[in-house]
Amino acid sequence: MASVTEIVRTAKQPYGGFIKPSLFKEVRISDETELALTENLSPATVGMVVDYMTRYIMGAKLTDAFRISCMGAMYAKNLGYTDAVDVAKSFLRKIKGLDNESIVYACRMVWFDAYYRVPMWAKQHESREKNDPDAHTVTNIRTMINRSVSFWNKYGPPTKNGFTFEPMPDSSEEEMKEMTKNGSYGGYTYDVDRGDGDYLTEDTLWDYKVSKNKLTSKTTLQLLMYWIMGVHSGRPEFKTINKLGVFNPRLNTVYILDVSDIPEDTIRTVEKNVIGYEKPMPARMSTMKMLFEEPVQARKREFVTNRYEKGDIVEHKVFGRGRVLAVKAAAGDQIVEINFEKVGVKKTMANFAPLTKITEE
Repeated sequence: MASVTEIVRTAKQPYGGFIKPSLFKEVRISDETELALTENLSPATVGMVVDYMTRYIMGAKLTDAFRISCMGAMYAKNLGYTDAVDVAKSFLRKIKGLDNESIVYACRMVWFDAYYRVPMWAKQHESREKNDPDAHTVTNIRTMINRSVSFWNKYGPPTKNGFTFEPMPDSSEEEMKEMTKNGSYGGYTYDVDRGDGDYLTEDTLWDYKVSKNKLTSKTTLQLLMYWIMGVHSGRPEFKTINKLGVFNPRLNTVYILDVSDIPEDTIRTVEKNVIGYEKPMPARMSTMKMLFEEPVQARKREFVTNRYEKGDIVEHKVFGRGRVLAVKAAAGDQIVEINFEKVGVKKTMANFAPLTKITEE
C-alpha cells in the first residue's frame, strides 16, 4: 500500500509519460516581483507551505488548511512521537497571517505531512530539530502566496480546498460490497490507499507545484491519478470536472489540459496497472477504513473545538454574522444551516467553513 506521490515516484511510464507535458496549454501570468535565487528549504516543503497558507489566507480554518499536517501529527503520535499533537497545536497557534513568524511556524507545521504521506520513512528519520526558513525563503514564500491569491482571482473561486477519495458517507451496504468486489474503497485501492489533491474549481482539478522546472510527466501522471480516483469515488464534486490544471507560483505559470484530450486506452492502463482497480481485494476493508477514518476522526477530536447548536451566533469570514437555524450530524461533522444578516440562509459543513462562534450578540 502506498500514497499517490509514492506511486508516481516509482511508476514506470512510457516514453514521454502517460500524458506528455507538451499537451498542456501553458499560460504565463505577468508579475514584476523577482524571487530570491536561493532558499534553504526543499521545494516540497516550500510548496506545501505556499499551498496551505494560501488556503488559510483565502478564508479556510487553520485546521482545514493544514488538514494533512494535522492528520500527520496523529500518525506521528501513533508511531511513538507522543507529544506530536500538542506540538502541532502550538505551531498552529503561532500562525496568524503573512508575517515572518507565521511563515516560520507554517514551515514547522508541514514537517508533520511526512508522517501521513510516508509514515515509516518519517519514523525512521524522526528529528525534532529542523531548519527554519531563512530570510530569502520567507520572502519567496510570501511572494508566492500573494501570486496564488492573484491566480485564484482569475481562475477561481475554488469550490473545494483539498480533496480526498473516500466513498460518500451515505453509501449503502450494497454499494460498499460492489466497491469491495471491484477492488476499491471509494477511489482508493489496496495499491493506492492514501492521497489528497489540492483544489477543485467548478470544472478543473488543480495541483500546486513550486519547482524551478517546467511541467513533468510525474506531475501529469499525478493529476491523471487524482482525476481517475475522483471519478471512481463517486463523489459529486468530480462529476463536473473536465480539465486538469497546474499552477506554479514560482514560475507564475498555469498549465491546462482538457480531459477529452486524454486517450481512453491511457486512462484504462493507469486505472488497472498503476492504481490497481479490479485486482482481487484481500480482507482489508476494516484495515482501509481504519487507515482513512481513524486519523480523520482523531483529528476532529483533537483539533476541532467548535460544535454548533441551534441558536448559536457565528461569524463567517466572507458572509459576516449569522444565527444557526439547524444542525445535522454528518459523517463525524455537522451540516450547519445559518441565516446570515447580509446574504441570507446558507448551509455549510462545520469543520470546513471559516466560522467563529460568537459568545455574545
